[in-house]
Amino acid sequence: MTRKKSSQFARFRRLLAASLLPTMLLAGCANNDSGSSSATEPVDNTTTTVPTVALSLSEGDTVTGDSTITLTFSESVQGVSVDSATGACSGTVTLTNATDTTTCLPLELTGSEASYTVDPTDLSSGNYVFTVTTGISSSASSTALAAASTVSFTVENDTMKSVIDQLTTDLTASGDLTASEVEAIADAARTEASNEGENNDLLTVIPEALIGAVIKIRADLSGVEETNAIKATVKSLMSNASGAASLTNSRSARVAAVGDTQNFPALLQALGRAILTASTGYTFYFEVLSESVVSNLSETGATAAEITSNNYIGVFADEAAAESQRKGYDKATATNLISSLSTGVIAGISGLSDLTAEQKNAQTSSVRTSMVAVASSNGLYTSNIETSISNAAGNAGLDDGSSSSTSTGTAPGASTSASNPAFTLQLLHFSDVTGNEQSAIDSVDEFSALVSAFRGDANYGANTLLVSSGGHLDPQSVRFTAADNSTVYSVVLDTDDGSADMALMNALGVDAVALSPSEFDGGITVLKNAIESGDNVTANFPHLSNITNVTTAFGTADMEGTNGVYNTQQKGTLANYSVVSVGGELIGLVGVTSPDIDNVSSTGTLTISPDNDTLPATASDIAVTVQNTVNTLRAAEINKIVLLSHLQDIALEKSLPAELYDVDIIVAGGSGTRMGDSNDTLFSGTHVTDGSFDESYPYQTKDKENNPVLVVNVDGDYKYLGRLVVGFDQSGVIQTSSLDSAVNGAYAAISTVVSSVGGTADSTVTSLQTAIKAVVDAAYDNTTANTVGHDNITLSGSTVQLRTQDTQLGNFIAKANRWYADNLTTGITIDAAFKEARGIGNGLAIGPITNADIQSVLPDNQSLAILQVTATELKSMLEHSVALSSSTATPPRFLQVSGLRFSHDLDNKSRTVLDNGTVSENGTRITKIELMYDNGTLRSSVFANGTYDNASTNYRIVTTAFLANGGDLYPLTALGNASRIDLDNGSYTSAGGSSFSGHGKEQDALAEYFKAYHANETAAVTEDSLDNYTRITAE
Repeated sequence: MTRKKSSQFARFRRLLAASLLPTMLLAGCANNDSGSSSATEPVDNTTTTVPTVALSLSEGDTVTGDSTITLTFSESVQGVSVDSATGACSGTVTLTNATDTTTCLPLELTGSEASYTVDPTDLSSGNYVFTVTTGISSSASSTALAAASTVSFTVENDTMKSVIDQLTTDLTASGDLTASEVEAIADAARTEASNEGENNDLLTVIPEALIGAVIKIRADLSGVEETNAIKATVKSLMSNASGAASLTNSRSARVAAVGDTQNFPALLQALGRAILTASTGYTFYFEVLSESVVSNLSETGATAAEITSNNYIGVFADEAAAESQRKGYDKATATNLISSLSTGVIAGISGLSDLTAEQKNAQTSSVRTSMVAVASSNGLYTSNIETSISNAAGNAGLDDGSSSSTSTGTAPGASTSASNPAFTLQLLHFSDVTGNEQSAIDSVDEFSALVSAFRGDANYGANTLLVSSGGHLDPQSVRFTAADNSTVYSVVLDTDDGSADMALMNALGVDAVALSPSEFDGGITVLKNAIESGDNVTANFPHLSNITNVTTAFGTADMEGTNGVYNTQQKGTLANYSVVSVGGELIGLVGVTSPDIDNVSSTGTLTISPDNDTLPATASDIAVTVQNTVNTLRAAEINKIVLLSHLQDIALEKSLPAELYDVDIIVAGGSGTRMGDSNDTLFSGTHVTDGSFDESYPYQTKDKENNPVLVVNVDGDYKYLGRLVVGFDQSGVIQTSSLDSAVNGAYAAISTVVSSVGGTADSTVTSLQTAIKAVVDAAYDNTTANTVGHDNITLSGSTVQLRTQDTQLGNFIAKANRWYADNLTTGITIDAAFKEARGIGNGLAIGPITNADIQSVLPDNQSLAILQVTATELKSMLEHSVALSSSTATPPRFLQVSGLRFSHDLDNKSRTVLDNGTVSENGTRITKIELMYDNGTLRSSVFANGTYDNASTNYRIVTTAFLANGGDLYPLTALGNASRIDLDNGSYTSAGGSSFSGHGKEQDALAEYFKAYHANETAAVTEDSLDNYTRITAE
């Protein structure tokens, strides 16, 4: 048990011997008289003493409930005992409540001879009696204590303990979390609040505990569970500010309590700063935290009158906004943060039931005024923020006081206020169907029913465009080779790898797609065979991307489509852009793929633009390439342009419009961002159930000429069909007033949603589904023969989380690799393991884990390599991991780790590497590196506070061959003494002998780890199976 001591204990250890002195003198006199009256009795010359005791506790003391009590005797004693459980008193040292002195409380006893320590179980506030009885005697003479020593004292617990205890109680009561999850969150809150130099008062503890708890929640939870835990945490912490006087007994008394006109506003300001730190700049968390703080103002005991008259909402919101500007974010990010803050605060206002409608409207109007002022003074995109505020007010039924709002709070964008568009487009879109194979094939029929329903819509059906932003071929998937099965072949009529996927896409009627790294994972020949013209199955649409040198790379001109022609003339080819005729209007389609694709996939000699010196390419770099293509389309008098983007980073895709003009819509892909709104239904199926939407649909922003641009993205695996119905004026400019959230959004491919829109599945799709599903389900058969282990917790495969933070799934994979490398080699200790986020596919659900589950989690099945690195090289590797990270970025190179923990500060300089591998800036984001034992115990320090423990110390790590070979430009090909061991070189054989994966590969490692430690339901994966510490901390 860890104990925190109050400074008042220095005054303890007052002796009680003086109170026993009269008794001792009387006893001495009696002995002398007896001796003189009987001359015939033998004389005993031995001196007999009466033992005395000194306590570290004095009568009337006030202490905290986690205090210990020391007993110091004047000589060695015997018979010291305590009661170990609540009940009748039997010990010679006892503790009772002042109101019930016959029932003893449990104590722990340590010590011997003349010195003992008594440790009560943590005590709640109240009055107690501590007694040392006369059952204790001298070890030498057996002389008992002359009299019992009794001390009455009071327990008043400190602020931090009270706050954390309350948090534990409230999170447990929520019923959403396991006991271990509650404990982990409470421990994280306690750790953050007890950092050296922190004051033990509400003004400090509440915001610091919030930071620690929320960061832990983000690391360990996801979906609805994550959001609910955050909200419950904020509610619990804020409730401590009510009746604060009862929490503490010293300097912290009533600090931040309602009515404390100095410190309560200071608490609100501290919370404004804390929510930005806890969210690390992510808009989703910033919005949730903002809403939670405002909606729980009443939990502090603040009345409606106090909230409004003291401007408590404004105090909080203004400081949160100011903190977001102090961080120095770029213009787009800063704008998004203020928009999210405004949205959250207004949602919070709507939840304050004690406020009247008039008071709520007044507060909303005040928020609008202050946030627009922040935007204006800081040069942000004011119109975006105004739109967010109006939309938030409209959704909450509030009036924000703007000219565009009505007395009933109707948000702008309602069709009644829009002028008639010159043209209305219905854009249907999806991406990334390379995740959970079972879920994808189960959902594709319902997905096709949604497509059919919207194509048949009486208002918008004739103006429909269906596109994908990439991620539709996965060479490692079961579907990719499904046509080898005779039944599948009978409906596909082609045996080329990938033909089953192409047949599905053709049946859906896709108009165009973007290229992603997964399409190249099997190499360009495999891609060519999957999509080329001339086969029974040809992609009936173009693959668009910012690539050149197609004919040379593929060895045939047939693969290079002619740019600028109709999409129907580009079937089975690769091109930069295309033109589609929709409802008599020409729509320009442009493709863009992450320019670092050649560093992460097998693109052969294809050239990806921009091919510049620094990586990764910035929004401005990519915009140059895209703008050139857009200008060509505009020159052809095409004024409605859609960008199909697979940049794998929603933040980058959101920042593109500010660098472009004449692009109207960006269909994003590769980031796993699940856009949706309150009108949309979350997907729930046999294999996958989604917890929450990541952000609203669509994202609205402006281009360089201040024209509207919409960015859309939906989650993959045929779970959602994105629908964007949008009007354009005569000049091809989007009319945002045409947007209707009741029409637009993410439509889940589930029966209830399909029924609501009157959809019917396409017969060709269902025929393909039936045949392909049989092959997929057989591969994922969870019978004993095909099962490698069992999982008792959900290990989330959230793309956003894997690329931004410590995750359970990433740690579990890295830990398996570390164990595997240790077991395959002798005489080598593996210090740490690293796994790139981009190489992690699906998560693992509760239940049996099959061979196919392993394949879906690690679709690339990378070989593993052991390397020797110095402390300096280890830091460079971690600097590279976080070099592209930001408050909104989701870089695929981000590392998941095991065997160490590290901290990083995104405000520091990032590592910069030229595309030839030359380092132009080493970076200073990594602030601490420590090797750790699995139980969370520190093994050794590597780097802290700018200093290495020993820069030349060698460490053994295991990672993928992809990283070891310099993939993602990791600095592992130039190690001073790598002493590389490739575990797939034929010299190493794993004991379990997984039949589906070669020895020395990551799939084998994960399967063998399951077999060794989690082979059955009794030994299933639990929270305790993971490394028992936070591996990655963002400062």
